[in-house]
Amino acid sequence: MKKLVLAIGGLAGALVMTVWLARAGEDSSSRYWVKLVCESSDRIATVSLGANGGKLEKTTETRILQSDISGPHGIAISPDRKNFYVSIGHGRPYGTAVKYTAADDKVVGQVGLGLFPATADVSPDGNFLYVVNFNLHGDMVPSSVSVVDTAQMLEVARIPTCIMPHGSRVTRDGKRQYSACMMDDLLVEIDAERMKVTRTFRLSAGKEQGFTEMAPRSESESPAAGHSGMHMVDATCQPTWAQPTVDGKLVFAACNKSSEIVEVDAIRWTLVKRIPAGNGVYNLGVTPDGNC
Repeated sequence: MKKLVLAIGGLAGALVMTVWLARAGEDSSSRYWVKLVCESSDRIATVSLGANGGKLEKTTETRILQSDISGPHGIAISPDRKNFYVSIGHGRPYGTAVKYTAADDKVVGQVGLGLFPATADVSPDGNFLYVVNFNLHGDMVPSSVSVVDTAQMLEVARIPTCIMPHGSRVTRDGKRQYSACMMDDLLVEIDAERMKVTRTFRLSAGKEQGFTEMAPRSESESPAAGHSGMHMVDATCQPTWAQPTVDGKLVFAACNKSSEIVEVDAIRWTLVKRIPAGNGVYNLGVTPDGNC
């Protein structure tokens, strides 16, 4: 079954990208279903796309807070296409991850997470959901990545990382999860089996450097001394996305502030190159065959 990747913005708030499946009973090369979350209107939009264009099939409400916008932000589908997951950014004070059935958009489970959970991804075996706690409205302090057991909808780990993590992506083999921290200029790698940070990479131009644990907050601080975050003015990249290649040998980070894509060798954990990109580059994706 072929897949289609979309990243759209501007309609009823942020429409965050997802990958969906072809309409049942039709040629998978001619028509697709796509699910998108509308952050400012608390809706999930189901759109069909094909040779005759696109059509809004239905919308489903995601509101949890009846008195305010709940703010759905991230969406991810299970590998078997039976369920999908939405991260809800706003809460009192924490956010939520909600599990839906793909066939009829029914809620079948939910779990509380950290402050403003954002981008989400599912492990290749479908057993775990990785959600970055972006902490949009909180203090500028290190945040975390939540790991959720998708069968029980239970948070099994909350892994400390750095300030404003975003762009959660899991490698094709399921062994590593990557995210990028906007206010620390860091690419973060998590060992999926041990559920802990294994390496970080400084993305600031001219200061690119790999670390075997959490990066120091300044040049004078040793990695072993811990991490409490760089000051915002020091962040020249402000990454919003971390995207591994299909073979897992490279990781691309989107520098939203400097409008660049940083290519990192995931084996040697070194800089490959900095690639000029469009203004405010934000999301990244790779094709299923790995060619683009």
